[in-house]
Amino acid sequence: MGIERSAQGQILDMHPQLLTVDPHSALYPIFDFLLTEVRIPFPDIQKSIIRSMREGFGWGGGL
Repeated sequence: MGIERSAQGQILDMHPQLLTVDPHSALYPIFDFLLTEVRIPFPDIQKSIIRSMREGFGWGGGL
């Protein structure tokens, strides 16, 4: 996916629980939703994640 190191730090600062979460049960459903339901093209997923973090929407409620 190619998220830059500075963006990774920003994301992990906001959601440190991502370091220990099970990707299969917590992250894959988010990516599946973005790719299939919202129909964001795979190359644009990174941009949508970074933009959503900047705008304060966060991810996954329970994450």
